[in-house]
Amino acid sequence: MLRRLLSLVASLSLLCAVPAACAVAPVASPLPLGFNLTAPAFYNPCPFIEQALCGQRGRGSAATLTLMVPFSSKQHSYTLRTDPAVKSLKVAGVAVTLTKGVATFDASGTPGKGTTVALATPGDPPVSIMRTDWLDLAKRGESFSPDFLGAMAGSSGFRFMDWAHTNASTATAWTPPTAPTFNGIAVPVEVMAALCAKTHTNMWLNIPPSISTAEAVRVIRIARAILPASLKLHVEWSNEVWNRAFAVGKIAAASPGGSAAYYGAQSAELYRAIKSIAGVDLILAWQYTSSIQGKQKVIDAFKAAGGDLSHVGGFAIAPYAWNSGASVKTYFEKQDQAGLIADLTANQRQYSVKIADTVKWAAGLGLKVMYYETGLQPNPRGKEQQAFAVAANRTPAAAAIFRQILADADAAGVSERYAFISAAQAQFGFYPDYDADPYPIGKVWQDYNRKVLPMRAAPATR
Repeated sequence: MLRRLLSLVASLSLLCAVPAACAVAPVASPLPLGFNLTAPAFYNPCPFIEQALCGQRGRGSAATLTLMVPFSSKQHSYTLRTDPAVKSLKVAGVAVTLTKGVATFDASGTPGKGTTVALATPGDPPVSIMRTDWLDLAKRGESFSPDFLGAMAGSSGFRFMDWAHTNASTATAWTPPTAPTFNGIAVPVEVMAALCAKTHTNMWLNIPPSISTAEAVRVIRIARAILPASLKLHVEWSNEVWNRAFAVGKIAAASPGGSAAYYGAQSAELYRAIKSIAGVDLILAWQYTSSIQGKQKVIDAFKAAGGDLSHVGGFAIAPYAWNSGASVKTYFEKQDQAGLIADLTANQRQYSVKIADTVKWAAGLGLKVMYYETGLQPNPRGKEQQAFAVAANRTPAAAAIFRQILADADAAGVSERYAFISAAQAQFGFYPDYDADPYPIGKVWQDYNRKVLPMRAAPATR
């Protein structure tokens, strides 16, 4: 049974199973807002009806499944199914009786982060867990959570950098659609494309550097075949190749010509392989704080390796406002929330000039500029500083900075913008930190964000 539940693609419908949850009411906004989705295993809420797809399995003397997010509400009951050979189970904080592999329980009392389901059977028995009121949806072939679809209604696109496990991938082939878990590995490309098709959003696919060009072409063709012709398919080689925090960044920095030349050449190789696939464009990206000369190195290397800018969909940057004047510790020790906000504001104003300069430079090359991420990033250290920064970023003043970043995009002529969706690292985003207590705070924060940063329905055609 679990295998059928996990074979998402075969049963995915392009029509929303719950019209009310998927209805999109257009609102006034200069540009639609897309999202760079965090990995499903750490996502809040889980994108899938099948909650086990957002969990981390533990193996050993007793199998466990740790759900990386709390159950959505104590008002809902959940149905858990596993192999009938499993005689008992334990859900942290909840009394459960397992009968012939099936248990239904109320979610009240579950902990705020990481609910562990322990099975009294060694090995790795299959586990399915979902809200009881969604069982009929699953039987009808729905795979995506109505809560997730409702929260994302109106977004213009999804960037699947984390869903592709781009930064840490060592795989040479993409995850098959029947994979038993999404945790720590790439989500099947069929699932990504099906989500975009269902929500009518553009798709931005990051190709992990461990994946061969031939394998990249294979999955790109799959995605393009699933997406309606009216939707864009952006393809980007790797992610933040300038960033030495990632393995590819270290390799790039040590290569002849440096990081920009390495990235430009790798992107050109991918371009040459996909240029004949209709409805697909290549995205080039670089650090938004770098000089124009640094960005030009990417272009020069790309062209020198056979790349053609006429097939490039855009040049992407990620403008984050951060506290360049002082550390969060300085503001935290004085409990100076206003000082931190003022520092973030000053940084946003400083870089608004660089954004405009980048757009002007790109226009001279016939390229559009996009935001692959954007947000507020105070960079706190430790739980106390993080709590302080999160509180600051939940204020109307912080929302005003974020809106100004987006206004800078509009004024400069940015073509598409994607926001990073998580506030777990004290970034201003559409969801709270994962340790929010009590959990319903998450819903309040989400609703607040939707009011101060309304999204607009994606155009019917592009």
